[in-house]
Amino acid sequence: MGAANSQSVRRLSRRRWIRRIVQIGFLAFVLILVVTHFLEGKGVELPWTVPDLHAICPFGAVETLGRLVTQQKFIPKIHESNFWILLGSAGTTLLLGALFCGWLCPLGSVQEWFGDLGRKLFGRNTILKVRRLMSPRLDRILGALRYVVLAVVVVETTRLINLVFSSFDPYYALMHFWTGEALWSAVAVLSAVLVASLFYARPWCRWFCPFGAVHGVLQLAAPWKIRRNAEACIGCGKCSRACPMSVDVAGSAAVRDSRCNRCGGCIDSCPVKGALDYSLPGKRKLSLRRRLAPALAAVLLFSAPILTAKSLGLFKVDNAVSVAQGTLKPEEISGSMTVEELAHGLDVKWSRLKQILDLPPAAAKTTKIRDLEDMDEELTTPVLRARVEEWLKSG
Repeated sequence: MGAANSQSVRRLSRRRWIRRIVQIGFLAFVLILVVTHFLEGKGVELPWTVPDLHAICPFGAVETLGRLVTQQKFIPKIHESNFWILLGSAGTTLLLGALFCGWLCPLGSVQEWFGDLGRKLFGRNTILKVRRLMSPRLDRILGALRYVVLAVVVVETTRLINLVFSSFDPYYALMHFWTGEALWSAVAVLSAVLVASLFYARPWCRWFCPFGAVHGVLQLAAPWKIRRNAEACIGCGKCSRACPMSVDVAGSAAVRDSRCNRCGGCIDSCPVKGALDYSLPGKRKLSLRRRLAPALAAVLLFSAPILTAKSLGLFKVDNAVSVAQGTLKPEEISGSMTVEELAHGLDVKWSRLKQILDLPPAAAKTTKIRDLEDMDEELTTPVLRARVEEWLKSG
């Protein structure tokens, strides 16, 4: 009996590690893109080029929808590339559910790993006591905030014609806290999310993520769902207890909860073969129960539209930072901008801007903001933002 249990634990561990490998691989891929773009901005010659993180973020396509519909224009920093990446993530969700959230999203993965760290630091019993302080009713109410955040972001982005969410985006902060481009407000949100992740599973995903709200709605149409066979089910409730998003799997014939990210924890916990499956409806079920199947599906379905667009020359990315004249706010200043783009965004001549902000004499129109620090070590991007803010206040 002991040997059988030990073998079962090893199989369970292998299934979990398949998903963990996919998560680590995708996080590493995004980090490579960020580091490459940063080195390019520093003048390092590389055999390839990559765009800014904003241009390869699927949520950027959602943020620009309001302006695209009303004015037939993108908001600055958003391009056709964002829509191809959105197609990859949304298409996957429409077919298989929120695999993007559960298997590919770097911020979601990091939150999970902090949750693992929390259990090691404080113990499972302490974590459970803390979680009991959150009633199921309050948890679901807080979950509705995702849709509020989504609505506010789309409306305000359309009204102000800039990426307002970047001021609070923990994902951008996660990838850029070391470059100096992440705003302190976004870093503060990221810090709060990571601390909360020690005690609650994926707090950003379950309560605040606007892109998670999009996937939550889309996955309602997905034909592949977590399905429970009532005849085989013994009613032990292990599946519901194993769900990190507090979904009532045991009480559902098919899981339609918008918080389900297809992590597979409920299936792994089920002690009865055939009682719980990840499949199509009907008697002849096409199952994705084995972890390798959703792993391949997540990667291939997400990549297919992007690779197709690249091969056809449709994946258009403009590396230049686009700023509407006179609309730039201090917190929107990015290290990727040139001095000329900064002047354009503030609606002032660049030569005059050099005097106002006391920029180094060697600074040219094409000098990037992040490179000013090489001319004056005290002139970091945050310092420049503070100078611009002080100048704007002075009138």
